[in-house]
Formats: sequence, structure tokens, C-alpha cells
Amino acid sequence: MMTTGEQSLLDAATHGETPIVLLKTSSTMDVGQWFWNGRVWIACFAERVVMFAAGKRPYTEEILVVELKKSFYNFLTGELALAPALAAKVRRVKLAPLDANRILEQINRKEVSHA
Repeated sequence: MMTTGEQSLLDAATHGETPIVLLKTSSTMDVGQWFWNGRVWIACFAERVVMFAAGKRPYTEEILVVELKKSFYNFLTGELALAPALAAKVRRVKLAPLDANRILEQINRKEVSHA
């Protein structure tokens, strides 16, 4: 279940578009709260991946899918590595294998030709 802060960040990032995949990761980050870190969410759209975490200093990052074609799941660490995405602030998120596979399928899907 999303908090109101998380929902607000998602609404701002969607631009009216419904995410194809929306998952709460096990990763956290400093978002300016005293006693807790914000949970990182990941949302996949047709052309982009958006990650966000709510807090006093909310985190939102958008990466184009074409910049993530070398992404992979590390079974030893339980993390989805977003690659190459060299400029991204968050480049790894903890996910269950099946959830990571859903993200990877979206990133690596083949474009449908409308010819």
C-alpha cells in the first residue's frame, strides 16, 4: 500500500499514464527523515523507468528504457542492476527474482512494428 506522499510522487511522474509495472522494492534511501529511510518504488512505462521514494527530501528519477538494455538480476545479492545508466543516482534495487524478471521483460521487450 502506498502512502499519500508516495502516491503524489507517482502521480507527478506518470503524466497521466498508467504504469505497466509498479513495484515496491526492498531498497531504501535517505529522504531527510530522522528515524527512517524512504522505500524505493519502481514504475515501468513503455519508454521509461521511474524510481521514487517519499520523504522531506523526496527522490524521483527517470531513466529511458534504451539506457537500460544491459540490466541484469544478480541472484547472489538479490538486486536488479540497472545498466548502463551511468548518470543514475540509484543503479541497483533489491527485488525478488520474479519481480526483477517483470522489470527486465519490460526493459528488453521488442518494439512492435506498425507497418
